[in-house]
Amino acid sequence: MLLFHLRIEGDPCNKYYARDSEYMAMRNDTLFNIIGKDFEYDDNGKHIIISVIRFNPNSERKKLPASCGFCGYDWAVESLIKFGEIISVEDQRKQRAKRIASL
Repeated sequence: MLLFHLRIEGDPCNKYYARDSEYMAMRNDTLFNIIGKDFEYDDNGKHIIISVIRFNPNSERKKLPASCGFCGYDWAVESLIKFGEIISVEDQRKQRAKRIASL
């Protein structure tokens, strides 16, 4: 299982990020090419960092703090799983359109 840990920097209103809150998502996957890495993405003045950790839910679940969700960045997790990098939904659409146009 993979644990995705989100950090948000540069949120001018501090709308989402509170220093004492944890933002995590879990996926039942074993993509070894992204485990142990940090991925960064700039999004309208906010800088997000997603750390990917291998996680054993049977032995480690009790050690996790409660998660406050993923602040709408679930698309970034799906992008990491699918592409091995964070690609915005809009850029994914553009890439898909280019592939279809070249057929």
